[in-house]
Amino acid sequence: MCMPYNKFMCAGWSKSVGRCYGGSEGGIRRIWANGQLKLKWKNYLNERNVKYVAFPKDLSIRWNSSYKLVRVLIRYKEHIPAFLKEYDNYILNPAHIDTCEKICNVLIFFNNATESFSHVYKPTSNEFMRELVNLADAFNEFENADYVSHFCGFMKEKFLKYYAHIPHIYGIAFILDPRYRLGNLEQCYKFYYQSFYGDFPMYEDNPIDPQSEYNEVSSLFYSLFNEFRAQYDNAPPPPTQTSSSKGKSLFKSSFGNLMKKTKTTHTTEQSTINEIALYTNYEVEFVENEEFDVLKWWKSKERMFPILARMAKQVLSMPVSTVAVEQEFSSAGNVLTKSRTCLSAESLETLICYHDWLKARRRTQELSITPSQDFMDESTEGGSTYAGDSD
Repeated sequence: MCMPYNKFMCAGWSKSVGRCYGGSEGGIRRIWANGQLKLKWKNYLNERNVKYVAFPKDLSIRWNSSYKLVRVLIRYKEHIPAFLKEYDNYILNPAHIDTCEKICNVLIFFNNATESFSHVYKPTSNEFMRELVNLADAFNEFENADYVSHFCGFMKEKFLKYYAHIPHIYGIAFILDPRYRLGNLEQCYKFYYQSFYGDFPMYEDNPIDPQSEYNEVSSLFYSLFNEFRAQYDNAPPPPTQTSSSKGKSLFKSSFGNLMKKTKTTHTTEQSTINEIALYTNYEVEFVENEEFDVLKWWKSKERMFPILARMAKQVLSMPVSTVAVEQEFSSAGNVLTKSRTCLSAESLETLICYHDWLKARRRTQELSITPSQDFMDESTEGGSTYAGDSD
């Protein structure tokens, strides 16, 4: 699912920042390629009491690797043009950096979604709908802004090629997050389609009915529940007690505002009370809590919701993104650079394994790939600071 998202973002990045970014990237590459110049850059910052942060590697297959590189460039916008001019006779136009900064202030919404989709240590499928709502709101807000209107429309068109219809599995995953559930899903569909299409949603001359989309996902959810119930027919019946789960603060986003307007006030007749009805009426306040562990919540409630807990275990285990897998396939290229082509296969395998074990120990496997030069420095010296370590 993240592959089409990455494709339209790569196209949007090229359209928005491409020309300004080209000259800036050239200056950064000069620092990368020249070890002496890189050392001078570190000393230059140290003399001015400015913390050194390595430029992350720019990977053409991941749009936000370019975004993160530009964010580090913006961090040093007061220093890098003067440094390149003094030490390398390279002219970097500060106006290009200012333009990149304005555009990046918009693209931060898309970067946040990318990172949310790319978690390794927690489920992501239940957050997919939330991020789509926030992106729809971002398109709505910035489509007519002067400095980004030239690419926002282009990105919106590309976005809707893939997400005009939301895959139903993410609606089911959304329902299985106790903070959201069925009632909130209906509101999400309405907000999402109205943000893009207005009160009469239509894509490529085909009408889109948010209510029908919701009804179809709801029907699939009940069908899936019945399949699990048939498979685990001997599961213990759920107890009747209820309780509440509260967090710390409300979501500060368009999605959060939408959820605050939605009350879980479903009523059921005594004859239709079952596990889903109990779950639907279970009192859980919608909160923003980054530490919320949805699988841990289901584990603690599996006696109350035995069938739904099994469903959640299966559905929420599916990742939105394949970044973690793709990262392993591209790691070798980040270690075996042109300057290290003499590495044997055994040495390369050792470095790849060591790198992965090191990140696993630090629980940083979901971060961007460490730049190859800095990774090699850390392997031998243990003293590098990465862009992911600070703002």
